[in-house]
Amino acid sequence: DARALLGDQHGRSKDGRRLFLRADYMLALASLLSISPLGFSTAPTPEPTPEPTPACKTIAEILAETEYLSTLNTVVNAMPDVLALLLDPALNLTVFAPNDTALLPLRPS
Repeated sequence: DARALLGDQHGRSKDGRRLFLRADYMLALASLLSISPLGFSTAPTPEPTPEPTPACKTIAEILAETEYLSTLNTVVNAMPDVLALLLDPALNLTVFAPNDTALLPLRPS
């Protein structure tokens, strides 16, 4: 009997064991295995080329081009040792720079 070999319409044998997958399950499984056109691929994706990092400016360069730090720039330029230090691109420095308005009370009248 064919039912004994293939099972009933739910793919079960007489004792209730599952014998085969139904056609709709097989179709769903086949579609899952062929997902490649949807964006899943086994080919490695090349790494994007990183953008070149722009060169960092020195503190002296930033002082020279920042209008509201002109008073501090004048003071730094008057001290060659400090200027040399602030022009060194190899140094990793942080400067808390007061703007011109903050230095107004210190200017000689």
